[in-house]
Amino acid sequence: MSLKVLQVNKFFFLKGGAERYFFDLSELLHSRGHEVIPFAMQDSRNVPSPFADSFVSHVELNGSGRAPGRARAALRVLYSFEARQKLSALLRREKPDVAHLHNIAHQLSPSIIDALEKSGTPMVQTLHDYKLACPAYLMTAGGQPCDACVPGKFYNAVLKRCTQDSLSASLVSCLEMYLHRLRKTYSKVSAFLCPSEFMLGVMKRAGFNETKLFHVPNFLNLDFYTPSFKRSGYFIYVGRLSREKGLDVLLAAKRKVGRPDMVVVGDGELRPSLEKEASNGNGISLSGFLSRERLAEVWRGAAFTVVPSVWYENFPYAVLESFAFGKPVIASRIGGMPELVSDGETGFLVEPGDAEALAEKISGLASRPDEIWRMGRLARRMLEERYSAESHYERIMSHYERMLR
Repeated sequence: MSLKVLQVNKFFFLKGGAERYFFDLSELLHSRGHEVIPFAMQDSRNVPSPFADSFVSHVELNGSGRAPGRARAALRVLYSFEARQKLSALLRREKPDVAHLHNIAHQLSPSIIDALEKSGTPMVQTLHDYKLACPAYLMTAGGQPCDACVPGKFYNAVLKRCTQDSLSASLVSCLEMYLHRLRKTYSKVSAFLCPSEFMLGVMKRAGFNETKLFHVPNFLNLDFYTPSFKRSGYFIYVGRLSREKGLDVLLAAKRKVGRPDMVVVGDGELRPSLEKEASNGNGISLSGFLSRERLAEVWRGAAFTVVPSVWYENFPYAVLESFAFGKPVIASRIGGMPELVSDGETGFLVEPGDAEALAEKISGLASRPDEIWRMGRLARRMLEERYSAESHYERIMSHYERMLR
């Protein structure tokens, strides 16, 4: 059965894990003979698309600009009439069979759900972050895990200034949550796909209908990933250079172990401090953002990967890709990562924020090339068995077909 599938995400360029999945799923569907129609926000960084004219206008939500512009942006976060109107026009013209939502909050707003309901288009949404339970997405406050808002107590985001550390931005995020909870906007979505069991548990606690929650892990197209099990003299970190990623913990652990060297791949607000650390000649190198081909080359040369996050990671691609290249992972025991990393088999788990324990695992694994080889092979095999494109396609199609029935 060939379907016309509307794929909706606010960004149409490779910004993070949500966009990575959005593009990979679109390509997977297209390769199986389905027509994919994208809907997103206009941006100079966007991938070219014949549907770009239907995208909503660009908006910056970083709190800059003059007061009237900030006010318009705040109203758009609550409810975007432009997004609703543009999507309605696209729906009338293309008449998709199903809609698959990804990250829609703020830049598009949940207003698009009203357009989809009115057109009779069934909806499924993949939850890439904790936005439907936490106004600020990450379930962190003051750099620490926080679930104060999960039971629907969204006012905590204002009290803690969780959005951009701003009272006004936090108030807008809070009002958005209460508005759409009152309107029962998300009750119109047929199913919520949770990449991790941890995410599914959070959504249960947030009061979502359990019959609409499904565990559907992400996937990788393994055709691109050629594993390498050779010995190497460095380990790797890949991801955003931001506070919740636990980079201060990683640096503290690196100071304790000295060798082996560490390669940091990514960009973000912590880059200046990391560059200063690397300039001290302590075996740390920063590569910034790398092309997919160059990253594959660097990753295949690494011994293992470290993911030291101190927030509730949902289903990080850094772990999946590391396994695809045949590299074990040392990760924090938090969020969805214990579901991916089998302690002592495909890597090691440490308590988040424990630099001493992290240093011990880094030093121990680096000194045992036989373990790196064994764990890397197990990791690759596990990935092939559980997270292949084919098995993911079958899961996604089962949800699409169920909605159509």
